[in-house]
Amino acid sequence: MESYKIEHFNVSKINDHVPDDPTDYGRLWKELNRQQSENELKHGSLFNGHWYKPWRMVRMMKLCKLMGGKEWFRGKRTLELGCGHGHVSKMLKDWGANPLATDGREWCVEATNYFWPDLEVKLVDQTKDYDLGKFDLVIHWAVSNHLPPDAWEYDLMCAMGHAPVMSYECEVIDSDDPKWVKPKTDDKGLDKSLTDVGTFMSAAAIERCFGDMGCSFRRYDDRDLNCDANLYSWEETNSGGWRYGNRRFWMVHPK
Repeated sequence: MESYKIEHFNVSKINDHVPDDPTDYGRLWKELNRQQSENELKHGSLFNGHWYKPWRMVRMMKLCKLMGGKEWFRGKRTLELGCGHGHVSKMLKDWGANPLATDGREWCVEATNYFWPDLEVKLVDQTKDYDLGKFDLVIHWAVSNHLPPDAWEYDLMCAMGHAPVMSYECEVIDSDDPKWVKPKTDDKGLDKSLTDVGTFMSAAAIERCFGDMGCSFRRYDDRDLNCDANLYSWEETNSGGWRYGNRRFWMVHPK
């Protein structure tokens, strides 16, 4: 744990300010910014600095809205894949859920245990088969791009076998080609691929995968998900190009 500096971000304080009406984004955003200023230390964990925190918050608020508010999470068993340092699962626990947080990096599991001793955390390599039991909700955010081309589809099949609903998002290529999948050969970094090889794919390729598995889904290209460089409401032009931060967000219902 000596290799990076620790920030014990006060997630509970943030959760105190989630409004009963989760559509009240303006008021919530002001409260989140105020809490950031009041509760942060100078040095943060890898997954709590820069744009990670506000980006995480807009996705959590979107999920809260789509599920009908915080009340839905009470007593629910949730699975977070690729948890980083466990901030999302900590929020879910504070909302009354019973979360399992997972990550493929041992140091992330150790950090999550350090930050949130009351969380259940498990080391899971998503390039391999896994079965973690039954859940009410799977959160699969910002993971598929960091899995190699021969693993990301199988990982989706494994993930979707765990719950009747999955919240899924990732970065995508500007293409409507359902076969647009290529290796990302230099996906190196502490928050990147375990194998240094990730995947570029189109949203159409992801939706083809959902369809092949018999899943129903809805995509949300909404402006209320946009945060800094991470954009969800961008217009598809079928250029075949890649822009950092062009992302899509889905709610998926396995068969």
